[in-house]
Amino acid sequence: MFRAILFTQWKWIRLALVPAALLSFLLPLLSVQDLAAVQDGLSPARFLEGHAQMGMLYPMLGAMLALLVATGAWAADHAGRHVYALTLPLARERLVLLRLGAGLVLLAIPLATLWIGCLLAAVAAAVADRPDQRIPTCWRCASCSRPWWRSGCSLRW
Repeated sequence: MFRAILFTQWKWIRLALVPAALLSFLLPLLSVQDLAAVQDGLSPARFLEGHAQMGMLYPMLGAMLALLVATGAWAADHAGRHVYALTLPLARERLVLLRLGAGLVLLAIPLATLWIGCLLAAVAAAVADRPDQRIPTCWRCASCSRPWWRSGCSLRW
């Protein structure tokens, strides 16, 4: 039953979720775009001020994605006056939990693209230009088989 609900929610919100995932991938890359200007003479204070303004976009992106998935989960039912949801051979509580779980699975898509965008932005910004510095995550942690503190990854800057 979960697979069916996940598939129907994907059908309902895929046209909005794919551009949102693309936006969440590009946002970290756009935020480190001016890093080369610091080396060319831009003051670090102006650079940090610009990043503080870009930092406002991350919570806005999260709120937009949450509203998109939440409204997409119930929009078709609301348009049909909840007849479909009430005719399912399923308790209402279970339906709500299945829809919530499907929404969380669908939110993992833009979250993964945001994480990949952050990794590429960290590499593009040359965070690890000295041997004693490390990128804040490593590819071994991507499998999620072990927590980061047991996998040998370092979060030092």
